[in-house]
Amino acid sequence: LLLLAGGAGLAARLVLSARVLDPIARRLPTPGWLAVRRLASARLGASLIVTGAAISIGIVVFAGAMSSSVSATAYAKATLGHGSAQIVRLSHTQASPDSAPLPGVSTLVTRTTESGVVRRGHDQADVLGVDPDTFADAAFWDDSFANQSLPDLLARLEAEPDGAAVPAIGVGEGLPERFVLSLRGEDGATELEVAIVARSEAFPGLGFTRDRPLVVVDRRALTRNEVVEHTEVWVDDASPAVAERLGQQGVQIVFSARPAADIRGTLRQPQVWAIDYLEVVGLAAGLVTVAG
Repeated sequence: LLLLAGGAGLAARLVLSARVLDPIARRLPTPGWLAVRRLASARLGASLIVTGAAISIGIVVFAGAMSSSVSATAYAKATLGHGSAQIVRLSHTQASPDSAPLPGVSTLVTRTTESGVVRRGHDQADVLGVDPDTFADAAFWDDSFANQSLPDLLARLEAEPDGAAVPAIGVGEGLPERFVLSLRGEDGATELEVAIVARSEAFPGLGFTRDRPLVVVDRRALTRNEVVEHTEVWVDDASPAVAERLGQQGVQIVFSARPAADIRGTLRQPQVWAIDYLEVVGLAAGLVTVAG
């Protein structure tokens, strides 16, 4: 705000200086020449009004942009943890669908409900099995998550396996280039050797904390190893009618979840209140400027 006030005041003084106004006045007809002369004689007052207008407009624009940014950040954080606009968990008692039940806006995901164990060092990691062909249709993504696009990352999962290892995307710290995951299978613990083929700073489904890294693999690899986990349908549609549409297709649903669409009740709400107050101050300053 100090930079805005100082810059606007300096610009007003320079624009309203005699060196700028005199050449303009000479080219104007008599009424314009008189008006410019009158303005030049009151440069200080005119500069104050221009500065006041710039400050009021700047406060309103700054507060509006900051409020929108905070709200968007809160929604992005919540959606990143879920992974999509709506998550529908399917029942264990029903066989997983062969393809996404809502083409174009959904994808099938296998998410570990209990953390997988990285055998080397016995570190814990969350494991996410995705369908590379449809994952981008429903997953929440931002270009800041990785230095590659989501389709490029998913294409790496379809590469030929390096020996017995399954291609994987590593999200977070603490994951070596090659390791073995111990997961829950139908007949007890089952092991899956993976090789990191790409890394990402963040990824849909990462969770609300970064205490554990995330390992992303092709869900077909989990199916081949008989990993027992709930299948989820991620849908790029937050409307409650999604569950009804899936039920009409005979899909047995355990529950559905949607990220918070606003910041009410979150720690960011007081920040937005303060920014909204700043916006009101800017509007008040604008009224004072108009009066001036």
